[in-house]
Amino acid sequence: MTSAHHLVLQYRWKVVYVEGKPHLLYYGVRNPPLHREVLLPLSKSLARVLESKGMMENSDVHEIKDLVIRKVLVPPEEKRSAKTPQTMQTCTNCVVNDYVVPGLEFDDHGVCALCQCYEKAEPGGYSAFPKVTEEELRSMAGKTSGSRFDAMVLYTGGKDSSFMLWLLARKLGLRVLAAFWDMPYCTGAAYTNIDRARQTMPEVEFVRWALPWNTLRKGMLAKWRSHGWPCMCPSPAFALFYPMAARLRIPHVFLGIEDVQAAVLDHVVGPASNAAAPLTPREQTLRFLGIRALPGSQKQPLRWPDEMTNYHAAVRDAMPEVFHELADLVQLAGKDTSMHIPLVARLATNESYGTWKNSQEIIQREMGWMPPEGQNNLLHTSCRLEPVKDYLQFQRFKAMRTVFMPQSMVELGAAVAFGLTPRSEALIASQELGYWQTPQELAGLARDLGIDARAVEDSSDELRHSMAEWAGLSS
Repeated sequence: MTSAHHLVLQYRWKVVYVEGKPHLLYYGVRNPPLHREVLLPLSKSLARVLESKGMMENSDVHEIKDLVIRKVLVPPEEKRSAKTPQTMQTCTNCVVNDYVVPGLEFDDHGVCALCQCYEKAEPGGYSAFPKVTEEELRSMAGKTSGSRFDAMVLYTGGKDSSFMLWLLARKLGLRVLAAFWDMPYCTGAAYTNIDRARQTMPEVEFVRWALPWNTLRKGMLAKWRSHGWPCMCPSPAFALFYPMAARLRIPHVFLGIEDVQAAVLDHVVGPASNAAAPLTPREQTLRFLGIRALPGSQKQPLRWPDEMTNYHAAVRDAMPEVFHELADLVQLAGKDTSMHIPLVARLATNESYGTWKNSQEIIQREMGWMPPEGQNNLLHTSCRLEPVKDYLQFQRFKAMRTVFMPQSMVELGAAVAFGLTPRSEALIASQELGYWQTPQELAGLARDLGIDARAVEDSSDELRHSMAEWAGLSS
């Protein structure tokens, strides 16, 4: 073993304290099976050395040897460094790279750790959301007792929810209520697509809800300061529409998300096995809603699920009055097991969609759907702030302020890995994401929320860390 005096902490490892005890936390994705070994306990003596970059002592030899075996401590010549768009490595299987996702590892064939996890996932393993099949839905079409609807779709006018609306209402023949949360940063294409859907799908009932701008402005700014980015979707949509679905006794509420949008949670950072008794769909739904609606303390962001819990808590805390009805409903349903609640579910959409191109052709033909003008990226098509979200997530992950990886790049890579879009097309689409330069939309959003360089400089919260580069500050 290399002398302890000549070892350094590998790139993207950082000393953190969990309940006062030192640990090492990895900000990235390691090659499996090490992808779950990202939080390691650490002695106080070695923690002091690593934080001060001092000399390691022989008394730490056993702990040091273990960290060398785990490739956490390495000789200086083996320490990786931050990549640039010119030096980055891109996965040979998908499109994810180690510039946008610093700390991403690759195998000897250049396949990224994410793709390796997808390939090794067991069929029918952990799923973050209840799933229903097309056959199950088709069998209940028009037969729901006590409701004039079979399903609610949280509809945005984007590709995913438009396809979901078509599939449920037209292909499967369900009675659908399409619920649109009209937030002020929807794309023009989203509004046009919603109008066209109303014209081309007369069998569907639509409802639209807009919150006051003052409420949204206050909430977005508070969310930005607490969590590093101002996005709130889709949490407010559940607060607005789920109680409506419960009153109307609708059996299912569909998110309109694809499997690729839950791929990391399902296959990379979720539970290692299904050893524990699986939750029922009702229990999963109540847990899903409880995370979004019920008060709870913020978790130390050590895992991806912790970050998602904190994300929803930040939205709820920023605009609590919007969530009161949903919180009351979840608490009542938890006590009364006979109380009807709509099940929050998603389809096995990899099988249902076929490919992105197939789904796009269907909704263009059936609903007159169109993507935003000039946009090749079909991952997110309903919100003008997507590039801003990309940029802010990237800034915080790069600075090791969060373990939440830049979402759009990871989802685009999963879409390639799962065969929903060709790698060649995804490589082109990835260049439209907001990682490569400061998005034009960022300045307008900052102006809307009253943020300028001085406000960033004066802040001591996550606003500063996410916007330091934009304001010309050191983070």
